[in-house]
Amino acid sequence: MAAKKLTLNMALLAIIAILLVIIAAVTITAFAGGKMTSAQDGAPPTATPAETQAGKPAAGDTSDVRMWTGLGRLRCPLKPAHGETSAPTAVLTITFYYNRADAAFTYELARSNARFREETRALFASIDRNSDLLSNEDALKKTLERRFNAPLRLGKTGTLIFSDFVIID
Repeated sequence: MAAKKLTLNMALLAIIAILLVIIAAVTITAFAGGKMTSAQDGAPPTATPAETQAGKPAAGDTSDVRMWTGLGRLRCPLKPAHGETSAPTAVLTITFYYNRADAAFTYELARSNARFREETRALFASIDRNSDLLSNEDALKKTLERRFNAPLRLGKTGTLIFSDFVIID
């Protein structure tokens, strides 16, 4: 019986050793086999700087255009409507395309993040829930885009994208 137990243990150890050798061989082959693919290989094509100015990425271009997400999620209280004591809050995430290869413009955008947030909060604080601007998302984006781009000297943000936009009462 002890001999059987010993052979069963040896068989299990042999199976584990074989599995470890297979895992090691696959790992070595994967790393030595060539170019590793990144998560961006399946990403949509990027835009040219000219199309970045228009806010639209081009198909098949290989420039270094990325999505600016530095503003994060913003909570912006609206102006109370006439006769209301409390105001709803707009919750939104604003993104836009930019050319990461343009280091000076990327730096200017990074330095402008706080101002972009302030401009967004100021705009929403100036409108109430019944505002025509609030009901027209395209007009709201254009207004914010003009406010964002006014002080920028090295480039323009292009079309703003609201990846989420909700009004909470």
